[in-house]
Amino acid sequence: MSEHHTDIIDEGGARALRGFNFQTAIGALIAVLNYSAEDFRLIVEGKEDLEVYKQDTHTYIQVKSSKLTTKKILQCGKAKQTGERRLAILYKLLEKGSSGDRYKLVVSNKFDQSKFMEEFQICSNNFLLDDVYVPTDATLEMIKSHLEKDKIIVPEEKLAKIFFYRAPFDVNFKTAATYICGVMAEQGISVDAGYGRIAISELVRMIYQKGECSSEEGIEKKTISAEDLRRIFKTSTRKEIEKAILEQLFPNQILQRTIIAREIFKIPFHYRYIKNEIQSCLKGRQFTPSMSEVLFINSCMQALAGYQKVTEIVKYAIVLDLMLDTFEESL
Repeated sequence: MSEHHTDIIDEGGARALRGFNFQTAIGALIAVLNYSAEDFRLIVEGKEDLEVYKQDTHTYIQVKSSKLTTKKILQCGKAKQTGERRLAILYKLLEKGSSGDRYKLVVSNKFDQSKFMEEFQICSNNFLLDDVYVPTDATLEMIKSHLEKDKIIVPEEKLAKIFFYRAPFDVNFKTAATYICGVMAEQGISVDAGYGRIAISELVRMIYQKGECSSEEGIEKKTISAEDLRRIFKTSTRKEIEKAILEQLFPNQILQRTIIAREIFKIPFHYRYIKNEIQSCLKGRQFTPSMSEVLFINSCMQALAGYQKVTEIVKYAIVLDLMLDTFEESL
């Protein structure tokens, strides 16, 4: 991973992020756009910068933050020390996988927009990312000409599955996070009260950690699943239900409701293991939509009377969060 950036996130009290770069931002954007797909899996630093499995399709994604042109993408170089030929950016991407796979080259907004629009055309199939482009006929002929000149053989089936994406941001974290927060809101993910920024921080941390895992540890160690993402993201509808239940539990206690809501906010980041323990303690207690939410939560709190690892406030937060998990699973 390259071009690390360490801007401090003030929103939500998050700490400075280590390991943020353009690649993690693109990984976060792809995750936000596809988290609701049950079969979605994102592999970080596997055979390519990013790989995605979705709808029985394997996509290799190469991410470049530097200032590029189409000519640079197609230009083979030489290693400084050995003088050996280095494959062009596009060819290096296309040598992966087989003709049944897809290939995406992601560039930053440093790629001149007017030239990009001139050499690539919008694609109707926005698989994984919005506003995906394909080469124009002229650009495709240029690619083929370079392949022939460089004596590189690429099957026609692969050439038909090259897609390009020009991101509306570069390596600046605030710009990227602001854009991704907007996409989260469009996807129905809660971004209120700074939650969007904290969710992005957690997601970037996860992507960076997965990228740091060695391939020798196995591909699963480098994989983020849709289930992993749903632990981080909370839908706007879920937040509305949470608010309504808290009002029933504590009708005249605004401060109490606010404090519990803050603890719910922290669960994916600070109380994951405690949540698992409490879930085990409540094994056998299953919430159904026909039950009274208040009676169910209070009965769970009575069952947790002997659990002393966290405060009553945190227990209320986790019980409510578990109940909402069950409700969402039933939809």
